[in-house]
Amino acid sequence: MNFDPQGRNDQGLRPEPFWAKYTRSPLKTAAYVIGALFLLLALNSSIYTVQETDRGVVLTGGKFSEVVDPGINFKIPFIQSVKMISLQTWNDKFASLAAYSNDQQPATMKVSVTWQANPAKIVELYRTALDLNNVTDRYITPQIPTQLENTFGQFSAENVVQKRDSFVAALKEKVSKTVPDFITIVSLQVEDINFSDAYEGVIEEKAKAEVAVATAAKREARAVIDARADVAKAQGEADSDLARKRAEITAIKERGDAEASAVTAKANALRANPNLIQLIEAERWNGSRATTIFGAATPLVNTK
Repeated sequence: MNFDPQGRNDQGLRPEPFWAKYTRSPLKTAAYVIGALFLLLALNSSIYTVQETDRGVVLTGGKFSEVVDPGINFKIPFIQSVKMISLQTWNDKFASLAAYSNDQQPATMKVSVTWQANPAKIVELYRTALDLNNVTDRYITPQIPTQLENTFGQFSAENVVQKRDSFVAALKEKVSKTVPDFITIVSLQVEDINFSDAYEGVIEEKAKAEVAVATAAKREARAVIDARADVAKAQGEADSDLARKRAEITAIKERGDAEASAVTAKANALRANPNLIQLIEAERWNGSRATTIFGAATPLVNTK
């Protein structure tokens, strides 16, 4: 068969495209289209992604096969399926739970529990609960009221108010021990602990009385401190005055001792040297003659 430059054969017809033989029969065409779609669907369903906050549980024919970590993974189309288990925290809230303290005081309170799946126990979680909604229904919801009553009953009403942190920590510990190990209790909060109006009135009056006693004790302690300060100040002033007087007495005594020592020294010197008096007078003489002689009846005559 010959073709002209325009692509026509010797009968003057253009050649058929390669797919023409596949579309001559509508039935074959439909089969080819369905086959292509099936292949695309199979390829698409064989690839899946596990997020960082999830773990994938692979089921082969409905039976557990393996746990898949985050990333892009492959499965056998139409035979294997993947169930995602979230590792993010869940929060279950209980609006109004009632309990009695060990001194028989009724109270209502709000409890909030935050928990998450244990990534090391995904297989146990799936085989026991299948999904996280069942965890709440089977383990969290039944345990919280029971453990709240048990824990609250170990505290008096006053201790619950004064030591709330200890009460909450004890409740969290009890809940953690009673739930399966494939879930972890992250935190637990107890809010709005409401007693009866009568008991709250008693607590308020007692609190006021304790505040008054504490205030009085502080004032008394302040007065004692001030009094001690005054005594210390007076004692300090007295000690200072006494020290000053002692210093003055010591100085006077030292001056007296010095003067006595000087007199004694002079007396000893006179006894040792009788002419010392004349020497002292000669040193003191100013060059004038005496005008009076002690013991004489008449004064000396001035001859100048």
